[in-house]
Amino acid sequence: MSQLLILFTFLLLTAACVKPIVYEPWCNDWQILVRDALTGDGKVSASYEGAWHPGEMTPDKYGNRPHFDYIGAHVGILEIHPVSPTESAKLKFTGIVSSQTPILTVVGGGSIHGDCLLQLYVNGSKISEYVLDGLKWTKCRFDLTNYSGQTADLQLWITAGGAKPWNYENCFIDDISFTEGRKF
Repeated sequence: MSQLLILFTFLLLTAACVKPIVYEPWCNDWQILVRDALTGDGKVSASYEGAWHPGEMTPDKYGNRPHFDYIGAHVGILEIHPVSPTESAKLKFTGIVSSQTPILTVVGGGSIHGDCLLQLYVNGSKISEYVLDGLKWTKCRFDLTNYSGQTADLQLWITAGGAKPWNYENCFIDDISFTEGRKF
């Protein structure tokens, strides 16, 4: 009986010492519909687990990540990859597009070894796309003024493409926000 108590105490203390992963607020609004699990085993996932990098993006960390800007510029990054050359990874938001903040802004980058496409679909129709590579972080701005005051189904698709189709199609997302409707 004492061995069972010791095991239970060990498990309890171990669980108490594990720090929970802290996601950014936008992660609560955006659901992952499908993504490559990035494990190399061909599995598909619909969770942030294994795709979220909570720490500082520093120049000494190895990876396919985009260009390093400066300390503190990119903290908490979602790394997402298409499932196949023909099946996109997808993030979804459903809600009312505010007339005060109708510009969807996604700060993203691609792999230093390749590139990918970041596409926005609204209610099933493609609105616009950006090619993201690892040379720089890009503020991708999508004008949703035509949907102001309406409930919209927004989907960000991470798709194979760009200059190097199906070559390190990793997409790194630092932030997703809705901003004011001034011309950009």
